[in-house]
Order: sequence, then structure tokens, then C-alpha cells
Amino acid sequence: MRKLLPFIVIMLLVIGPLYGGDEAKKVDKALLSSDEVKKADEAIPSSDKFIPVETMPEMIKKVAPEYPELAKKAGIEGYVFIQAYIDKTGAVKKAKVIKSSKKDNGFEEAAIKAAYLCLYQPAIQNGKPVGVWISYKVKFALDSEDKDK
Repeated sequence: MRKLLPFIVIMLLVIGPLYGGDEAKKVDKALLSSDEVKKADEAIPSSDKFIPVETMPEMIKKVAPEYPELAKKAGIEGYVFIQAYIDKTGAVKKAKVIKSSKKDNGFEEAAIKAAYLCLYQPAIQNGKPVGVWISYKVKFALDSEDKDK
């Protein structure tokens, strides 16, 4: 079993991202020392820190959040403001809710989940890609067919 462990870890790191990547990220952090994990987490600047950019990130792959089933059945609509850190590669590295019209209806969780699946053309400063925080609104609105049900 000890001889298989490195193979298993490598397989999770290679294949994991193809299936959502969560397991690979957990394994990856598990292999790092606590100091290395702290450094990786510190690589994302505070959301209130000003980061100068010439060009803001542009979304190249938008993923719409799944409408929470209970909210849909209850006819609840609302919005969520998301703040997301887009890294140098255009990937969302951190996402959080900064404001929500309604709590405990699933909108916040659905918006965060969708945020992590979006891809961006990264921000540019001095001709080089840079990581930056962005904010945007996610609307949850039922179409007329859903309202009639």
C-alpha cells in the first residue's frame, strides 16, 4: 500500500481536475506543509486592496447558476452580488457573497458555485497578466412559465 500511495496521489492530481478538481485541490494542500498552505492562501490579496490594472478581466466562459429548486417552487426571485478574485491565468481562485437580497434560499450557494466555473481573459498591467478582484451581480428571476406553476 505504501508503494501505491505516490501513484494514487499523482493520479488524483492529474485526473482530479478533469472531474471538477475538488479532490485534487484537497490532496494537493494535504501534501503541502502548513507554511506552504499559508503562503498559497496569502497569494490572494485582500479584497479591499487596490490593484492597478490597464485592462480589467473579460469573461470568456459564463456559467449560469442553477436556480434553487425550493426557491423556484416558492416563486422567490432575488439577486446576489459576488466578489471574485481572478488570477493571472483567468481562473477564479476565490469567490464570496458581498450582498444578497434574500438569505437562506440557496441563491448565495448557487451563485458561488457558478462563479468558480467561469473563466476570464485575465487583467493586464504593464503588458502582463495580473490577478485582480472583480464584483458583479447575479440575478435570479423566474420566467413567466415558472411563475404560473
